[in-house]
Amino acid sequence: MTNITQFESKFDALHERDKGFAADLIKAHKRYGSWTPKQAYWADKLCKRVDAAQQPQLKLEPGELESIIELLSVKGKSAKWPKIALTTPDGKEVRLAVAGNRARHPGSVNVTDNAPYHQATWYGRIHTDGRFEGHFNNPMPADIWQLLKAFAENPAAMAKHHGQVTGHCSFCNRKLKDDRSLQAGYGPHCAKAHNLEW
Repeated sequence: MTNITQFESKFDALHERDKGFAADLIKAHKRYGSWTPKQAYWADKLCKRVDAAQQPQLKLEPGELESIIELLSVKGKSAKWPKIALTTPDGKEVRLAVAGNRARHPGSVNVTDNAPYHQATWYGRIHTDGRFEGHFNNPMPADIWQLLKAFAENPAAMAKHHGQVTGHCSFCNRKLKDDRSLQAGYGPHCAKAHNLEW
């Protein structure tokens, strides 16, 4: 559990959005000599945000993820809410979903885990020019960086991996039933929609 000395030492490294709340936590500790369990929880969480933000992050070249935008744009012609599911080598599922017309950044691709919508961890977004914008206090894990780069370079291979691991199509999420679709990782309809071999 974080103590007041550790917390104060990380204050300057906090994001500006967190500093007002952090200052209140410090004042509360100085006034009462300790934190309530809820305050201690948030002090610990803020310190972990600083630690995560200070971890070395993989960098992407400008436009390196443009192919993902292009792929989802094709999907968007036949789907109201275009999404793609991917799986890291250790089995972690990732969702890529296009932001709607009413979103702050229409057409961008949100990168999250596979939890239900209101519980999902949001890692950031791929803008329509291929530029990645990460979450200010939740840096994307290195394995998901690598997954995005691998998918941008070879969508068929990554879709195949997801389909074979989960038994569901990466593009439409339907269960893959026949042997050929299971081997490819996606079915003939999605292959045609995305110009992939099948």
